[in-house]
Amino acid sequence: MADTGNSYTKLARSAADLCAFMMVCRHGQLSAAAREMKLSQPSLSQRIRNLETALDQQLFERGPKGVTLTRDGQALYRKLHRPLTELAEQFWEVSNSKRPDRLLIAVDFAFAYFWLLPRLPAIREKLGDVDVCVLTSQEPSVDLVSGTDLIIQMGEAGQALADATWLIKEKVSVVCSPAFKDLHPELRTPGDLKDAKAYLLHLNAPSRTTHWCNWEEWLNAWGVDTAGLGKGTVFNNYEMIVQATVRGQGIALGWQGLVDDLMRSNALTELMPQVFETERGYYMSHAKATPSRSAIELHNWIAREIAL
Repeated sequence: MADTGNSYTKLARSAADLCAFMMVCRHGQLSAAAREMKLSQPSLSQRIRNLETALDQQLFERGPKGVTLTRDGQALYRKLHRPLTELAEQFWEVSNSKRPDRLLIAVDFAFAYFWLLPRLPAIREKLGDVDVCVLTSQEPSVDLVSGTDLIIQMGEAGQALADATWLIKEKVSVVCSPAFKDLHPELRTPGDLKDAKAYLLHLNAPSRTTHWCNWEEWLNAWGVDTAGLGKGTVFNNYEMIVQATVRGQGIALGWQGLVDDLMRSNALTELMPQVFETERGYYMSHAKATPSRSAIELHNWIAREIAL
């Protein structure tokens, strides 16, 4: 008999991928399943590949008219169809039996801390008696939490849903504290940073579907060879990187739209003028086919605030 704790832990790693598998089985097409799950088709395809890798099995045959289950896929569907369907229905009943005046926002850590948190008082005033719940994760996903109303996430332009609202295009510069800049006048160009690699603060954000700009990508954009760059100081949270940078402990990549308040207050400053722009960015989507009045209000308010 499997150990219950280990079983739950293993299931948790693949729960979202299993839900994606069941939805594809239901529709027989990735595109239709992606629309119902409010995911882009590349994101849904990635979930299926994740599950196939975890099980070391090919679950679908891909064809021009859709997908069909392999023998292993059929076996998995027979085992999980009934228990997962019952679990989903019962969880839906529990999650929708109360709290009609709650708004749940799924958002990544960096956007939540640097953009959303300072504006929560204004959001509460805007929505009145509606309870605002903010769910943060490195990769927010609408299918991970029942009842999500809005999702704000970083992604490639081609992965955004058709009805997504683009908020902030990924534009990245090099930032440090004013005191650090005064101490290091020799750091004037991207090429100078390779000799200062001990000061570079790295974000370790392992991701299956989302890629943030890192030091290698930023430096390569300006023709700097990053062979042997290494990762001297690594954080798994962008907030910690920014706090270390404000304290003069190193140099960070700064995302326009997230560190703006710190730049205006002179807690951070640009070390050099180069700004790298990618095809990625933050976008916002309604998670429900029929969004609530408060979800529409908040969606429109966030879009207006960012456009100002």
